[in-house]
Amino acid sequence: MHLVYECTSETSTIRKLLIDLHVQNMNPWWLQALYDDLPKRFYADIAIACAERDWRKTKPTDCKKPTRCVYHEHDDELPACGDE
Repeated sequence: MHLVYECTSETSTIRKLLIDLHVQNMNPWWLQALYDDLPKRFYADIAIACAERDWRKTKPTDCKKPTRCVYHEHDDELPACGDE
């Protein structure tokens, strides 16, 4: 978790995946037990994701069945999906 938060930007798709996985399968006891060991920004991202979900009355992204391009980015080496 620390590696992801130290080595990626706030808009990173791997961060989005981690947040969606935790919101979808959240265990409040785990979050409490590891409070001092996890990045504080992770907790802020979890809180924001939960608030957005509640505000929009939507379910979090189903990480097992994501829509196309949710958890990866395109560049010169990885063309946009459908351009293959």
